[in-house]
Amino acid sequence: MLEGDLLDYEHAPVIGSAWIASCFLHATRLRAPASRAVLAASAVALLLSMSGGWIVGAGPLGRALLSLFQPMRALALLPLVAAAAILSALDLAAAALARIGAALAARGARRSRPAVAGLLPAAVAGLLPAALALVAAVEIPARAADLHVMAEKQAALVASRGCPPPAEGFDPDLIARWLAEAPPGRASYAVEDEFATCSMMHAADLRRAVPMAASTGAGAHVGVHAAAFLKVAPERPGSAARAEALGIRTLIHLTAQRPGPPEAWALVDRRGEVELSRRVGGTDYVGLGCVREVWRGREADLLAALFEHLEQPRTALDTPGELMALEATRGPLERVAMADDGCDAARASVREVPREPGVYEATVDAEAPVDVVFRATAYSGWRVRDGGVELASRRVAPGFFAVRVGPGRHHLEAVVALPRFYLQGLALACGAALALGAPRLRRPIFRRGRLAVTERR
Repeated sequence: MLEGDLLDYEHAPVIGSAWIASCFLHATRLRAPASRAVLAASAVALLLSMSGGWIVGAGPLGRALLSLFQPMRALALLPLVAAAAILSALDLAAAALARIGAALAARGARRSRPAVAGLLPAAVAGLLPAALALVAAVEIPARAADLHVMAEKQAALVASRGCPPPAEGFDPDLIARWLAEAPPGRASYAVEDEFATCSMMHAADLRRAVPMAASTGAGAHVGVHAAAFLKVAPERPGSAARAEALGIRTLIHLTAQRPGPPEAWALVDRRGEVELSRRVGGTDYVGLGCVREVWRGREADLLAALFEHLEQPRTALDTPGELMALEATRGPLERVAMADDGCDAARASVREVPREPGVYEATVDAEAPVDVVFRATAYSGWRVRDGGVELASRRVAPGFFAVRVGPGRHHLEAVVALPRFYLQGLALACGAALALGAPRLRRPIFRRGRLAVTERR
């Protein structure tokens, strides 16, 4: 905000400076409810948008807060709050200048002087919106030009049925059909971003029947997950294991990236240099493994270590059966090898049951203890039940969640639930709003006494 890039990125810091000046003006009128509201809204919006680091480092409390609120979403409030603060400050300034003008005019009348002196503040009050309009006339075209250029590029992509074909045989309609006919499991592009962008511009992703592991469309993975999904690297040995670790069943790639061996990947279709391969065997969204190592440390250190780990030639993705647990603590980063506790994924099997989005279901038959990993983003809203009994889950790399089950048959169901006490909090907030608003609702909008005084005047 101080450097002028918060609301005026790569432009003159007009809006940011006006917001700061507005807050100072409102600070001189703390008795006014509107000023207190503007200052409170500005402070809350700024604090929420900057709270990511603190929330992540707050341990269990931070994880509970993140289940309710994502700091980056507060950025959407900043332009609205700034606009309200600036407009309210202009209103205050105009009213103050009008009062000064009226006082000067009254004083001049008592001294038998012309009331011209009172016209100056009124003129200044009238010039404030004009000055704002002048600044807007200078700044808005330059800022709108950037958006216009971007919109023209997007429109050109759509009008020309996408960008120039990134590969021989590129056919977005064919890709859309491949995705629509894909079996359960995630689908992914194994080519450059330009290829995925072209497919998205043709709405190929929107006509899919399976979740996309990597896409430039809305809802695409970010952070560690995005880095992990880009590490399938089909041309390198072991790509089937990496794809299974990420729940990827369908892969769209170029001929030069054809994965192998044939017993692990089946070539389903091709058009020119563009090919469709499907992983053979293995599991999709629910897998089996054993936690062999635990990483503990501050959340920021864990994330940095994961990004570094994913850049190595061999990672945890190459061995889906050997899981790496992630535990956020306040201490320094440490990596602890787990002792043999009898876990054996080779003596267990899993059968997945397709369900609606937000629900995973599987039957696990195990002859020894085993960790069942759900290849979905770990967060506190997941509830995993074994025949009605809720199981404790833990986070495993690259950010999924897993539960430990013992020998026997287990019917597991993972369901996304609302954060704890969410409905109770919502009901309490609604009740408080009604309680505060009820006295005002009972008051008559027009009082007879005031109307009578107005009529007499």
